[in-house]
Amino acid sequence: MSQAPLSQTLPGTWQLLSRIDIAASGERRPEPSLGEDPLAVLMYDRSGHFAAQFMRRDRSVDVPDGPSGAANNSRAQGGYDAYFGTYTIDDDKRTVTQRLVGALSCENVGAVLTRAMDVQDDALTIRLETTAADGTAVVRTLVWQRVGEVGFARPIVQSMLEATMQKEVIQVPVVSEMLAKAGIPLSPAVKAGGFVFVSGAPPIDLKTGAIVTGDIVKQTEASLENLKVTLEAAGSSLDKVVKVTIFAANSAYYATINKVYARYFSKDPPARTFVTVASWPMEFDIEIECTALA
Repeated sequence: MSQAPLSQTLPGTWQLLSRIDIAASGERRPEPSLGEDPLAVLMYDRSGHFAAQFMRRDRSVDVPDGPSGAANNSRAQGGYDAYFGTYTIDDDKRTVTQRLVGALSCENVGAVLTRAMDVQDDALTIRLETTAADGTAVVRTLVWQRVGEVGFARPIVQSMLEATMQKEVIQVPVVSEMLAKAGIPLSPAVKAGGFVFVSGAPPIDLKTGAIVTGDIVKQTEASLENLKVTLEAAGSSLDKVVKVTIFAANSAYYATINKVYARYFSKDPPARTFVTVASWPMEFDIEIECTALA
């Protein structure tokens, strides 16, 4: 007797029963951040949207994050993982390809993950090849039980997707007033899609709104303080920054700027680009922009 197509049987809400990782040797290799029996829910609607959440049962103790860059897998952090997006089904191969629009770990945003799936009555089995924390190849088998129909999932997933499409303009005291007074058509920062995008932050005196000129050390400090205050106004912070671009009027400032910059990003610094420009519209020598997690 042939199986019903996945496209007919998969949509619905599923609760996780078990999550087992097996190495080629036959050894069980539990993934330490979530364990073998995390609490989890998985939802697929009939419009091609899905969402998943996993949580370690005991989060009362510190647990390591999931391995970074694990093949065909998302990364749990602090005993928790969540992601959502769109999916397509290959009924012939009985596989589901998931495209992550949003994820707890920024490294997984935009990832494309393919899983072999099988539905028997109200039981869903998912198998995928991935890697353990030490890099060992494992086959992960997840067994789920259907707990709800498709109508429960769609409003939740749709609201998540709609949230990523919205943007919020961030205003910053003193900085916004200075921009308005100068007639410059930009916002200090914009929050969208789980990120904060900060415009180039010039060296502004945050008490007076005046441009800081002269000594490049003082200019760099003022620019970074501007960046810090703008991120905090958006509900983010320097330790959530993932990418920085520094624009400087002279490449000879590089070493001095680095010394100041290192005080603000002393641990796990973000990705960065240093650009030398020929001229400025105002009398300053540095401007710094960044992208951060919201």
